[in-house]
Amino acid sequence: MNLEELVNDRYDVLTANDREMLTAIFRDKQAVKQMNSTQLASYLHVSRTTLVRLMKKLGIDSYQELKLLLNRKEEHVVYLYHLQDIVKEYHVMVDELKKHDYEAV
Repeated sequence: MNLEELVNDRYDVLTANDREMLTAIFRDKQAVKQMNSTQLASYLHVSRTTLVRLMKKLGIDSYQELKLLLNRKEEHVVYLYHLQDIVKEYHVMVDELKKHDYEAV
């Protein structure tokens, strides 16, 4: 799970201030990745405690975990099949089905 998915899952518990902080984080991800927690809090114009509360609302236990979630990309599995491979597998399946007697069913 990445940070965007986590925010979407917990969106209903976030305040307007939380959402503003997250918007700033998403807007400047590359810069945020280079900051420590004190620098990020200063960048967001909040206390470090406020930043920690936001992380807790999201279920994030540490600033390192936040940075890991920021770095994680969406993982989409892409299956590429060639039409010929699909046709071949279909024929193998049909041939296998022809070997059985279905009269009793």
